[in-house]
Amino acid sequence: MAVQGGYRPLDYQSWEQNKAEYISAIHAGMSMDYGPMCYWVSAALRRN
Repeated sequence: MAVQGGYRPLDYQSWEQNKAEYISAIHAGMSMDYGPMCYWVSAALRRN
């Protein structure tokens, strides 16, 4: 979706290096707490 929005492909390196925190963000999102996932998506966008 990032590419369709005019961005470069996301750099998932930070997600891979911090897998436990990323998985925790997924769980938080399932409880409608999207802040942690916003952090990880923003980090992936910044690396481009």
